[in-house]
Amino acid sequence: MKKKLRVISIAALSLVCLMFAACPTELTSGGGGGGVSAPAWGDAYDGEVTGTGPGYRGREVHVTLTLTAGYITDIEFDLRTQTAGFVRAHPRLIAPIVLRDNSFENVPVNIVADASMTTRGIIAAGNAALARIPGVGNGDAETDCNCPPSP
Repeated sequence: MKKKLRVISIAALSLVCLMFAACPTELTSGGGGGGVSAPAWGDAYDGEVTGTGPGYRGREVHVTLTLTAGYITDIEFDLRTQTAGFVRAHPRLIAPIVLRDNSFENVPVNIVADASMTTRGIIAAGNAALARIPGVGNGDAETDCNCPPSP
């Protein structure tokens, strides 16, 4: 009887722990609601910042971020210089990750098959934009932000 009660107690405790672990504790970045607690950028910066990064064959990729109270609330991608067939999926796949995490840190380079150079350019452009927020850095994305290594 004691053993059965102990097993039930452990199971109940485990279930409660799982429930709390799965619940978001804080909404971030424009209500993305991914549950990741991310810091605000630039003392609750409001405004737009644009960054540029080298995409496929070194051609420039531009990312414009809109921030509200230091959280990324909108992302615009300018991928006109990249191969058309490969770039349609990038905004759809990358934006939710960035909005959830309030950064480009968790964007996988291989998020779009055969387009890792474009993805690296987007990440570099996003980090360059974040580095331009007043109070965040000196505008040098390579030293200020968490940029992926160049190939």
